[in-house]
Amino acid sequence: MYCIFLLMVAGACGGAISAPASTSISTSTSTSTSTSTLPIIRIRGGAASDPNLPDPSDPRVASTQRLVQSATSLLSSFGHEEALIPFLSQGVFKHGDTYLFIYVVATGKVLFNSAFPSKEGHVVLGGEDSNGKLFHDEMIATGLRGGGWVKYVWPKPDSPDGTPGEPANKFTFCSPCTIDGVECVVMSGFYE
Repeated sequence: MYCIFLLMVAGACGGAISAPASTSISTSTSTSTSTSTLPIIRIRGGAASDPNLPDPSDPRVASTQRLVQSATSLLSSFGHEEALIPFLSQGVFKHGDTYLFIYVVATGKVLFNSAFPSKEGHVVLGGEDSNGKLFHDEMIATGLRGGGWVKYVWPKPDSPDGTPGEPANKFTFCSPCTIDGVECVVMSGFYE
């Protein structure tokens, strides 16, 4: 089954994007009518065509982005101590296997990790997942580019009985944030 998405391309693209089909859409205002040709991009099963991106129809995509954006807003406005500490005991930044974590850009140091607090203060640059991907470095770079998603393999948080979780594919949304004058990347994700 194919899902159809319309992609409006700004004139700056100069028609460099091609698509398998197109359609005309008419719009009108009180004074004029215009017709635009918009390419139709077909994506199998509703999933993103890039396997390194989460399925945009998955409700966890929007909720993860909202969590990161809310945390970024709080941290930018109130700072690390005032924004995070009051919420830690309430579980706002951790529910199930979705949790918030923050890296300092300049050092690659973990500033905060609601699921793995023992990682706070450790430098993670150069760390690889089980496939050899330098995912910590990629998450920082993605945040510096303005934000986006990174896919990698990571163990799920411990089970209720305390045993370590199994490694699984994880999608993490990364967003830049300045906290107390320090450039950081705020992140949260979910497991496939």
